[in-house]
Amino acid sequence: MSMSKSPALLLGFTIPDAVARPIFAADPLPAVQTHNFAWSLAHALGSAHDRIYLLSTDPVQNYPLVPQKWFAARSFVENGIEGRTIAFANLMILKHLTRFISCLAALPQIRRWQIHSIYIHGVHSPFLLFGALLALFGYRVVPVLTDPPGIILPTDGKISTLLKRVDRKITRALIRRTTAIVALAPELARPFADTLPVLVVPGILNGRWVERIQSFGKARIQSPPGKRPVVLYAGGLVAAYGVDRLIDAATLLPDIDFLFYGKGNQVVRLENSAAPNISYRGFANSAQLAEAMRDASILINPRPSNADFAVQSFPSKLIEYLATGRTVLTTRIRSIPSDLANCFDYIDDETPAGIADAIQRALIKPESKHDVLAHIEALYGEQAVGAWLAALANDRTPRGSFS
Repeated sequence: MSMSKSPALLLGFTIPDAVARPIFAADPLPAVQTHNFAWSLAHALGSAHDRIYLLSTDPVQNYPLVPQKWFAARSFVENGIEGRTIAFANLMILKHLTRFISCLAALPQIRRWQIHSIYIHGVHSPFLLFGALLALFGYRVVPVLTDPPGIILPTDGKISTLLKRVDRKITRALIRRTTAIVALAPELARPFADTLPVLVVPGILNGRWVERIQSFGKARIQSPPGKRPVVLYAGGLVAAYGVDRLIDAATLLPDIDFLFYGKGNQVVRLENSAAPNISYRGFANSAQLAEAMRDASILINPRPSNADFAVQSFPSKLIEYLATGRTVLTTRIRSIPSDLANCFDYIDDETPAGIADAIQRALIKPESKHDVLAHIEALYGEQAVGAWLAALANDRTPRGSFS
């Protein structure tokens, strides 16, 4: 791999774990996958550039969903990477304004770091506006598109929903003013592929996640005799992700245990369920999840395949699921790349009965002896993605480009 010699900046949501934990505990829909991906991206960039710096904001929902109105700036060093967070007011509209002003205030620090390339995590308009301005002054600016702009969350009110629709148009215009694009799904990149270089990569396998998985030893190929099968779901516990259908499917399979981890609008239903095979395990840390996943029979993703955001995003937890070596059952979302397609079992009928049937079929199917973890690391490990990013930084067409 030819590493770019110029230092790079990751502008986004990469904060220390110790800072993230209390934030996630307070947030009804914590940005855990955003946090995990942020560090994977930072490590991949670290292997693509001779030095990487972080300029980050705390990934939180607006007050009062998160009961903190002001977040102060602070410096940190995490995993050997120097960074600082920016100050902002955690209030609607003011959040975007103060984050943009804080980016402008960070310009002297960016100059001291001697930055030439700036990667922007996500479709956050204050960051994209800052990036578009820097592009005018000759900086190389690369947005990393993880989701479509302006996703409406279950916690969004009418005003927030309206503002997000306006923001969606703004962010698309700003993306067109950047230098190149990294996208987690082809559909995210399609509107820009005619004018900008594009790298499509569905996710990055987090190195720390691999270490946690491997610390539990080799996964059992079969469950011990007499042990009930376990289906595990971890992530946003919201109806938009198909969790309501999965709960209904669980009631049809009383001889199979279902474990749910996370937060969302389906928690009340899970907590009030009378089904003895349904267990809500709350919000767990990575070590707890890794151990639970290695003990599960099936890891499941019931996300409806016909939802707009399912076409324009790839659930990063699917890569984490695969790394455990367990059977991974998912709906046929169109963002699944061809080089991972054979690693999954599929839900073809997304009704509760269809999900239940797919679970039963997956349980009787022989386990694959293919080393899925090695396959995923070779394709989407931090070093592999770093090589593609280095090619993009050096103005070469990287493997995995949009076509």
